[in-house]
Amino acid sequence: MASIQRFIEGKLRLKVNEKKSAVDRPWKRKFLGFSFTYHKEPKVRIAKESLKRIKNKVREITSRKMPYPMGYHIQKLNQYLMGWCGYFVLADTKSIFLELDKWIRRIRNRTYGGVRGRELIAPSYSIIPKLL
Repeated sequence: MASIQRFIEGKLRLKVNEKKSAVDRPWKRKFLGFSFTYHKEPKVRIAKESLKRIKNKVREITSRKMPYPMGYHIQKLNQYLMGWCGYFVLADTKSIFLELDKWIRRIRNRTYGGVRGRELIAPSYSIIPKLL
């Protein structure tokens, strides 16, 4: 790391942030929300922090504390999910998207499942067919 830092700071005249910079195996590091698997032929995967972040954001959008109509919640959730999935479509982990889809359906049913007197509780949507 020291020789790389000397080259970057000396020849390129750039400043290196030591807190963010490290030299390590690709599967132990994350870059722009992505990570890599540990195989002979590595695959791109979604970093664990990114999954935690999307789950927190979905919980925030579908919170029962927000006094907005159901349609507004679903619109905001669809906007966020389309952007997130569009960014992470490069990841080679279809299983993560399937698990996330099941989890979002559970959250949706938890939030809007108790609403009675309506024929359509919440539109049936899936993030998977739009990506593949």
